Amino acid sequence: MKLLAPTARCPNPRSYFVLLLTVTSYGVVNNVVFSLLPLIGIELGFRASQITLIGSCAALMVFLVSPWWGRRSDQWGRRLSILIGVCGYCFSALLLVLLFSLSRSGSLSSDSLYAGLFASRLLQAFLIAAMLPAITAYVIDITTPEERAVGLSQAGAAHGIGAIAGPSLVTLAVWHLLAPLYVAVAIALLIAVLVGVYLVEPDRHGVSGHSAHHRSARLGYFDRRYRGFLLVGIVVYLGMAVSTQMMGFYLPAVLQLEAARAAAPLGLVQGAMACATVFGQLVLVQRLRWAPMRLLRAGIPVMAAGFVLLASAAGLYQLVAGTLLLGLGLGLAGPGFSASVSLSVEPGEQGAIAGFLAACPALGYVLGPLLGGYLFEWHPRLPFALVVLALLAVWPVLSARRS
Repeated sequence: MKLLAPTARCPNPRSYFVLLLTVTSYGVVNNVVFSLLPLIGIELGFRASQITLIGSCAALMVFLVSPWWGRRSDQWGRRLSILIGVCGYCFSALLLVLLFSLSRSGSLSSDSLYAGLFASRLLQAFLIAAMLPAITAYVIDITTPEERAVGLSQAGAAHGIGAIAGPSLVTLAVWHLLAPLYVAVAIALLIAVLVGVYLVEPDRHGVSGHSAHHRSARLGYFDRRYRGFLLVGIVVYLGMAVSTQMMGFYLPAVLQLEAARAAAPLGLVQGAMACATVFGQLVLVQRLRWAPMRLLRAGIPVMAAGFVLLASAAGLYQLVAGTLLLGLGLGLAGPGFSASVSLSVEPGEQGAIAGFLAACPALGYVLGPLLGGYLFEWHPRLPFALVVLALLAVWPVLSARRS
């Protein structure tokens, strides 16, 4: 299997490599934070709903500002927007390390820590929202419509590789609970330097800055060309949010383990999902080269089967099997969703539509952890059962589409 090489529209191979490396590092840092917050929260005495509320509010921030940042990437350029986002998650990772260190040393009260976590995650979300639409728009700029799903799947696979490395780093928590965060900070600093030095602005062929701004300003969430796709995307990423953010609570409950002993199996389960996602994006999507709608129709049922296994899991093997199916389904559905939305609009609207593409996962991460946290306190299996029902509910939207 041969990876998609940078096309004639790509500034240079090194810039493309730095772009994918940026996506990978974001996956590492994000997944380290997602996996560690429940474990650290349990140790410090926070309730599940308190921790998931932080994630939901951060995701709400991304949802609200991503369309605005997407339009800014049309005006200011992809490179500047990506650089803002990289510096944002670098700074926020440093801030998290500082807050947790002060709390563990007794220099920060529990209430002050919670307020600091809330503020730092909101700031992180605002700045990261500059990067997410710009990365998607960058890939769109350097691919033809025929290459779109394959190119976006490579960006998704780069994130998936980071998602594999992130949970793997979490296993370092066996020696020191904050060790994974220290490594994440070092990675973020390195990527910020590489982006600043090597990332090159892509050309946007046939689209003037004024034309792009005029067209993108008219886009809204309920545009009939893509509103059905956005609904499907929200549900897909709601499922991903429930899996990544609730597993830190769910796995210890299923396996009846304390927080420190749950770190290693949690890393295994999260890593299994990430590996399956990368396999779907990096192997299946590029070998099969199916149309975006076919990818969506194949991925949604596989995701649903994975959540059925998770909702009924009684041990580690079922948790791993469920996350493998979930990751494989996401690896097919994710690129299918992004490519379908991108191809539904004009070239001058790509930066703005990339903002909506970033907003959909964010809304999923608002609803998933928020509902999941409260449902988990009612019964640990309910969040996963909810996702199964939601995936079944959006299937008629895909069935109504011709292609």
